[in-house]
Amino acid sequence: MQKLSDEQLTSLEESSREYEMTLMESPEALSYLAGRGLSTACVDRFRLGVVPAEPAPEHRTVAGRLSIPTLKRVGVTGFKFRCIRPECLGAGEDEERHEGHGKYQTFEKQSLFNVSALDNDRGWVALTEGEIDAMTLDGECDIPAVGVVGVKAWKAHYGRLLKDFSRIWVFQDRDPSGVGEKFGEFVCEQFPQAVPVELPEVEPGRKSDVNRVFRARGRDYIKGLIGL
Repeated sequence: MQKLSDEQLTSLEESSREYEMTLMESPEALSYLAGRGLSTACVDRFRLGVVPAEPAPEHRTVAGRLSIPTLKRVGVTGFKFRCIRPECLGAGEDEERHEGHGKYQTFEKQSLFNVSALDNDRGWVALTEGEIDAMTLDGECDIPAVGVVGVKAWKAHYGRLLKDFSRIWVFQDRDPSGVGEKFGEFVCEQFPQAVPVELPEVEPGRKSDVNRVFRARGRDYIKGLIGL
């Protein structure tokens, strides 16, 4: 990845601060995050925000979206944006309909989410699909976790980042389509120390991911899945 200049880092930092302030003025965003079970402390830690109605030119196409910054030691290095329009969210996660646009949008190449979790002294780390699941594990359950958006988003250098951990807990989605299991199988093929974590079925016939199980069963249940 090309190194960002000081000017670019400053611009990204200023945007992130603006989006964080906008979040506090967005009932829709606050309701969405509360519905996902994310506490104020977790939201603040991961610096979630909302793109205002009149953002910088490069972000005009994502006005109103939830902003999820990529945080590294140098600061904010990019964003991912999630649609939270009420008309798109429908009655629940399984009823979302994003006509004419994607659920997520980004302008930078995606990298491992929450890389700060790799700098822990426990000797192990959790791996999950997606940013919100990683935030749920790390921010709500005290389980150091990084997120990657599926097998297609996997990059070769992730292996170097994860190889020295004695245990990699792979929180794979429980999905009727089998996509979650394929992700778990792929990661376990890469690392002999990887252990798949089987999530329970929260609602018959529907997908279960970390965040949904957390909301249904709570923090202690999630921690118990890996013996904590």
